[in-house]
Amino acid sequence: DDVQRIINTESYRFPGMFDANYEQSAKPVMEFIAALLNREAEAGRIAATDAYQAASAFMSMVVGGPVRNIVAGHVPAPDEIEARIHFTVSLFLNGIRPRPA
Repeated sequence: DDVQRIINTESYRFPGMFDANYEQSAKPVMEFIAALLNREAEAGRIAATDAYQAASAFMSMVVGGPVRNIVAGHVPAPDEIEARIHFTVSLFLNGIRPRPA
């Protein structure tokens, strides 16, 4: 994505651009995921945790690597994307599952 490449490249010179992009794109997603994780923790389906930090880790796992590859010009095939998402979601959920004390 050309816009993301420009934001990544120029954000050191224009920090406001990065902040505005975060506020409009990543932050709402992070807040949604954190709220979902809080609800699941309250229901006992996942371990209680810092939901915002867990959401950040989840987004890094699911989005971070693929975005870096795409920005570098290596677009994965749809089946590769599907496999990565399945693996990462399973890994994350198994890691956040409640454990006996």
